[in-house]
Amino acid sequence: LAATASCIVRTPTAVIAQRMQIGQYATVTDAMHGVASGRAGGAAAASRGGLAAFYTGLGVSVARELPFAIVQFPLYEALKRLIVARRAAEPDGDAISFSAMEGAASGSFAGAMAAAVTTPFDVVKTRLMVGANAGAAGALRQVVAEGALFSGMGPRVSWMAIGGFIFFGVYERCLQLLQALTTPNAMRKGEEG
Repeated sequence: LAATASCIVRTPTAVIAQRMQIGQYATVTDAMHGVASGRAGGAAAASRGGLAAFYTGLGVSVARELPFAIVQFPLYEALKRLIVARRAAEPDGDAISFSAMEGAASGSFAGAMAAAVTTPFDVVKTRLMVGANAGAAGALRQVVAEGALFSGMGPRVSWMAIGGFIFFGVYERCLQLLQALTTPNAMRKGEEG
C-alpha cells in the first residue's frame, strides 16, 4: 500500500523530469503544459494529454516497487538477524545489538540487490514515461528485442545502494534513539556500536 501511494505521488514528477531529460521540453512549465495537452516537444510523437498523461507508467512503477520491496525488506531483515545471531554466539556477544552502521551496510546491500532484480521493470517504466506509445506489453517487447532489459543497471544499483545505506542507517539510529527514551542503557549500547 505504501509503495502504491508513493508511486501515485512520484509518477507525475518523474514524467516531467524524464521528458525534460530527453530534451522534449526545455522548462518545467513547458513540460507541464505539453504533457497536459498531449503535445510532445522536439521530434517525439504526440501522446494523450490530460491528467492521465501525468500518470503514464504508473502501473509499471507499481509493478517495479512491489518486487523491489519484496526483495529489499526481507533481505535486510535476514541480514540483520544473521548479524545479531553471530554476535550472540560470541563469548561476550550482545544478542540484541545492531548498530546504525551495520543497518546502513545491510540496507545498502539489500537495496542494491533489489535494484538489480527490478531493473527490467524500471527500463519499461522509463520507456513509457518518455513517450513509448505501445503500452507496457509493447514497450517490454521492444526492450527485449533491443537486448536492453538491464540497461542502466549499474547506475541504478549504485543509486539504490546509496539510498539503502542512508535510509536503513538513519532508521536504525532512530530506533536506538527511541529505545533510549524508554530504556536508559539503550543509548549507551547504540553509541558503542
